[in-house]
Amino acid sequence: MNKKQIRRDYQNIDYVDEKGKVRTRVRYVGALYSPADWHAFGIFRVVYAVLVLLSIAAFVVPLCFNSQVFRTVYFTMPYVLMVFAVFVVAIAAYKLLLVRLPYREEDFAFVFKKAKAWCLVGGGLALLSVVAFAVYACLAGAVGTDYVALGCALWITLAFATLFALSVRQRFERTEHAAEAAAAPLPISAEDEHNATDDASI
Repeated sequence: MNKKQIRRDYQNIDYVDEKGKVRTRVRYVGALYSPADWHAFGIFRVVYAVLVLLSIAAFVVPLCFNSQVFRTVYFTMPYVLMVFAVFVVAIAAYKLLLVRLPYREEDFAFVFKKAKAWCLVGGGLALLSVVAFAVYACLAGAVGTDYVALGCALWITLAFATLFALSVRQRFERTEHAAEAAAAPLPISAEDEHNATDDASI
């Protein structure tokens, strides 16, 4: 999250604590995103996480074999670069499962903008690996564990395309609560301050 987003979505708010001291709390005042269909979104989160886990496994498995195809630069380069896309969607799956709803602006943007874009990048790289494998098979002839790499690249291509399509289909209701959040009374007791930890953290 850049400085402009921080200034827009967070505010420093002064309040008086139970001891009469003026303190400053950072409060989130940006937009919140809630699923339009909670049941469908629950299914989406599980499917997304499963596809990501299988994609991670599919990415790692071919690297465990001494496949001849990995000795060619034109196959290895796009395959290895997929690690960035896999990493991003893995973080997105974590946020989908463990970040509390409704989503704040930065979490929503990461999952449904950044990760969605990386699904296209990862799927494109996986497809490029499949094409490179076809070239390799024609030139040198693929054998044995080479086909494991092909199968995993095909799976990753389909998985990333599915992740992208599922992300596009999700609908959210955006709530602008900046005015209400800024005007809301701040806790002054130790118990209330403990309950407000989520508002205080960035």
